Amino acid sequence: MRCHSGTDTFTERLCRALNAQGIRAEITWLPHRAEYAPWSVPVPKPPTWANVVHINSWLPPRFVPPGLPIVVTVHSSVHDPALLPYKSRLQALYHKHWIHPIEAANLARAHCVVAVSHYTAAQIEASFGIRDIQVIHNGIDCQAFAPVARTAPNRPFRLLYVGNWSARKGVDLLGPIMERLGNCWVPDDCVALL
Repeated sequence: MRCHSGTDTFTERLCRALNAQGIRAEITWLPHRAEYAPWSVPVPKPPTWANVVHINSWLPPRFVPPGLPIVVTVHSSVHDPALLPYKSRLQALYHKHWIHPIEAANLARAHCVVAVSHYTAAQIEASFGIRDIQVIHNGIDCQAFAPVARTAPNRPFRLLYVGNWSARKGVDLLGPIMERLGNCWVPDDCVALL
């Protein structure tokens, strides 16, 4: 499901990289409503050439093609108790009663489970009892995000914020960080990517 987040970027980069390596891959995007109203979206058929399905852990099981090996990637664990302060009561209920059973079904069916960090892997193990999780960190495009050579000390620098605009991602810390840095940065050089 396209959600305009880092998970979309991950999926697009993975597909491009696989195709560049000669491994045929394509993305079947579902509308966002497929997450919370899966019955309202027709189930797409997998391409006839497909021999592995790679899914996000939140994909409702009705969309997982039967008969093919499944790789499930977990991008974050909303079941982490540390995230409770960042959730509304409704979100907490949604995660517990809707997302948790979906993830449990997908993880139980998976031939391979991948997490994007050791922390996420530990949270999935704690929440679902799943072991043997492979950790593959999200990559960074080093061509697009190369460090800038500093030619003079105390030169203003650029700050790159990558993440959803939420306190859970630390956006609430940007203001205090900028204040503490004082005049060693220039406001025009602050870039935020959502």
